[in-house]
Amino acid sequence: MAAPRTGRPPVERSITMKIGELSKVTTGGEGTRLLLTERDKPGFLCFRNSYWKVSLFSLNGRAVPWLPLSVYLIYTALVCFGYSKIPGAEAMGQFKELQSVTTTIGVALFLLLSFRNNAAFTRWQNGSDKFKNFCSLGKNMARSVSGTLSSYIAVGGREVAFDVVLERLKWLMVALEIGRQHLRGEKNEEHLLDLLNMDEIEILHRDKDPVLFCLYKVLDMDRMYFVQKCNEWMRGIDHMYMEFCACVNVYTTPIPFAYISHLRTFLVLWLACVPWVYVPNWGYITIALCAVIGYGIIGVEEAAVEVEQPFGQDFNDIPLDSIVAEAYGVIGTYIRIVRDAKRKDLLERANAPSDSPSDDGGKDRKDKDKSKDKEKSKDKDKAVELVQKQRGTKTGAEAADMNDDMGDDMC
Repeated sequence: MAAPRTGRPPVERSITMKIGELSKVTTGGEGTRLLLTERDKPGFLCFRNSYWKVSLFSLNGRAVPWLPLSVYLIYTALVCFGYSKIPGAEAMGQFKELQSVTTTIGVALFLLLSFRNNAAFTRWQNGSDKFKNFCSLGKNMARSVSGTLSSYIAVGGREVAFDVVLERLKWLMVALEIGRQHLRGEKNEEHLLDLLNMDEIEILHRDKDPVLFCLYKVLDMDRMYFVQKCNEWMRGIDHMYMEFCACVNVYTTPIPFAYISHLRTFLVLWLACVPWVYVPNWGYITIALCAVIGYGIIGVEEAAVEVEQPFGQDFNDIPLDSIVAEAYGVIGTYIRIVRDAKRKDLLERANAPSDSPSDDGGKDRKDKDKSKDKEKSKDKDKAVELVQKQRGTKTGAEAADMNDDMGDDMC
């Protein structure tokens, strides 16, 4: 881990973090990326875009239930050995009657397994859609924040507007990274050190809902900057947080225990009956037959167990790292646009001449104001003289009052 930094890094340094280091793919979701890669490769006739090669011959990603299958094969071997030691077992027809029982249990079992796999895949697909929406809304929010740069410049001035936008973009990136870590059940400070200091990271990890805290920081700014698109921003942040909450619901809500218990009870009963059906005719070959059957049936259940929690680091999980990496690339583009605009603005201000046309314009306006005041004072004097001629009989006090009244009217 890098050495901790106590002081808060400036915005420029925070934005120039190692995006590649934050977004690098570690583990989890290799199966999805493998299928996407094979889909774009050229194929032959019916094998084009069909994944036959990687799905049939690949050893990675297979849900092999080693422990349950080993126990089942030991049980099958004991059944074969016991059947061979039973006197007159071949003449007993009771074992063959188990076939009807196995068929009856098998029908209910296969219905339960179908529902189980459908529910597991629905959870996987729902989790994938919601997390992609979460990142897509983050990218769209970055576009909206960058698009209001001109409004910030008009409201708060150039000195502050660029830093306000860059700070908002930084917290959006932190929200995506914290969301990924939260769903993975990990706390990786290394991926946040280029964005936050250690004090901010500790505050973030102590918060009960760190993603909501990051989204709050996106909206936390001076009131003067909330003059445009306030409602649009609030709706975007709300929608983004709701998508993340849907991911958390998938992560924290397992399949109901009663359903899993009932399914596995039928599964054990059916597998226990299968060796007794095959052993009268096949003898010890029943072990090989039950190995294939056990791998198929128990493997389906094992695959459902792996898929129903899609946010881990398994081969068949959702590739969270790739999704966040793509979002980082998009937000990084907006960051570069804002930084280039800031650099260009600084150069223009540094190269601007001191006697600018705007200064001359200001002097002209001041001269015009002075000339207007002089004209007003002349008009006032003429009006006073005219009143004195018309009302020569009035006293000096009345004339003075009249003078004041006319002066007020002219003003």
